[in-house]
Amino acid sequence: MRLLDDFSKNVGFVFLTFMVVNVCNYLFHIFMSRSLGPVDYGTLASLFSLFMIISVPAESLQMVMAKYVSSLKAYRKLGKTSLLLRRSLRSISLWAALVFILLLFSSGYLSSFLHLPSRLPLIIISVALVLAVISPVTVGVLQGLQKFGYFGIDMMAGGISKLIFAVLLVYLGLKVVGATLGLTLGYLSALLLALFLLRSLLSRGQDAGDHSLKLERVGAYFLAAALTSLCYIVLINVDILLVKHFFNPSQAGHYAAASILAKIIFYLPGGIIMVMFPTASELYALKEKSQAVLKKSLFYGGVLCGSVVLLYFVWPSFVVKALFGKEYIAAVPLMGTFGLAMFFFVLANILSIYQLSVSKLKFLKILVVTTILEITLVSIFHKTLAQVIFILLGISLFLFVFNIWYVFFDKGFRVKGKFS
Repeated sequence: MRLLDDFSKNVGFVFLTFMVVNVCNYLFHIFMSRSLGPVDYGTLASLFSLFMIISVPAESLQMVMAKYVSSLKAYRKLGKTSLLLRRSLRSISLWAALVFILLLFSSGYLSSFLHLPSRLPLIIISVALVLAVISPVTVGVLQGLQKFGYFGIDMMAGGISKLIFAVLLVYLGLKVVGATLGLTLGYLSALLLALFLLRSLLSRGQDAGDHSLKLERVGAYFLAAALTSLCYIVLINVDILLVKHFFNPSQAGHYAAASILAKIIFYLPGGIIMVMFPTASELYALKEKSQAVLKKSLFYGGVLCGSVVLLYFVWPSFVVKALFGKEYIAAVPLMGTFGLAMFFFVLANILSIYQLSVSKLKFLKILVVTTILEITLVSIFHKTLAQVIFILLGISLFLFVFNIWYVFFDKGFRVKGKFS
């Protein structure tokens, strides 16, 4: 089938796109770590982790839009796709404004908990969150339509503009404020470009029957996608917040550097997931088999991420010194185990996203339990940084084994297309 034939080609293109974005992200962190020093960089990392956790609905919204648009695409319902886009933009903009107001009121408490010297970076992050909540509507439509050329251009525009703005503002002496402002301007650039790329869909007239589009099922699916995204974002970010709270600023900065390097592994197969999700979803809508897409995704993801894990075990000192400098040499002993934990989180995430694409949601119960368990264990057992990382490894390995069993060996798991 054409969808399966194009899968590897699309994965290759989106992977290259994500490599550009990831390079920009890590150049950003390398520059910030060297320019700000361990203490200010630890502050910036905690703000970014908070941003990632609170922006979970944004990532979930992108999945929801991609899921429903890919299903509408399967039946060539462009009129309903246009209506879904316009309605979603209106609704999400209102929710984004509410998020901003709530963060403004809670900025004092959050600044105190994270020991921030000023509330200004937190307020700027709140503006970035507004844009981060709106942007996935447009990006999800591009993904669902499988317009991976436009999708890649928009992703690269956001990553490159964030890097340029942030480096310039920090160079001008704005430090943490400049870094957070650069993030905000990057999101704004990507959103404006996506709206431009979708201008024909936004201006499309309403076709006959478009008025029958119901968003109730969209809302129900959104809750499942949001819960999945929330759990994984918490699983790979809450440790930074807890370390920032329980350890001294220098240790938190070293841990942040190790975490940033480990997350290279988690985000490396992002392009694979972005192609897998709408492809499996469209196959599901057309009542075609979709596990071949999952197996290819696991293979590609395993090879890519496994190579980086091996590098972290063999040459951790070289990696840390080359990317962060000698100031962060204390992060070297953490690298191998941290990378292995992220490796299993990657494979578990691929399996979870696949299950979302075919509307199989049984995995959510275990995912929620393990997320709560990680927070509890790290809150209780944090004598050393290595102890924290071994907890992450145990949690990630358990999630991977459970998802493998459920998808491939549980007789109750059957994929039958039923979405139209």
